[in-house]
Amino acid sequence: MPSFRDSGLASSIPNTSRARRSLVSGITRLWASRLSANELRIHLFSSTTFEYTSQILMVPALRQVASTMSTRKITKRLPVFLAFILYLAISFLYFGTTRNYSHRYLGWGADPTAYIWFLNWWPWAIGHGINPFVSHYVWYPQGFNMTWAGSVPAAALLMVPVTMMANAVVSFNVLSLLAPALSAWAAFLLARYLTRDTFASFIGGYLFGFS
Repeated sequence: MPSFRDSGLASSIPNTSRARRSLVSGITRLWASRLSANELRIHLFSSTTFEYTSQILMVPALRQVASTMSTRKITKRLPVFLAFILYLAISFLYFGTTRNYSHRYLGWGADPTAYIWFLNWWPWAIGHGINPFVSHYVWYPQGFNMTWAGSVPAAALLMVPVTMMANAVVSFNVLSLLAPALSAWAAFLLARYLTRDTFASFIGGYLFGFS
């Protein structure tokens, strides 16, 4: 059986390391063009450039590309997660002053108690088969239409697990701490998308969320 060298192809195969670098560069460019995995596979195997080197170079080249892409994704996303953690820490530093989150709430005036009642009302009414949009437990006997007030139904339903495991006071405190942090983080993401400047975007997000 003739060897690979005897077949006449040995002279036509380029240096392995150089060909591997060229293959990695080609695969990276194809990936950057947002081809699907199937399209990328078809393109690679149909190309005459990669046809005779695919079996020799494809596996290590793809591994190198995958490793590079994974590292770039982690490096790109790390500032995003760190920004949220820092905003959340700042929120706790500024507003997390209460020691008992199940019996004391953040804020003052009548609004916090109203929101605590709303957070408890929606899951309780739905769980008891009562129309949650109208309550006769306030302003009796006429009742009160919940659509006339900021009764936060989405937040109440989102916090159902916390309300059930603890109470509506804890749900309110959690939302109160998350609100400025999430607002700052959303502003950070928008500013970073527009400016590509992580530090300036972090300052902008802080000013938006905590001013």
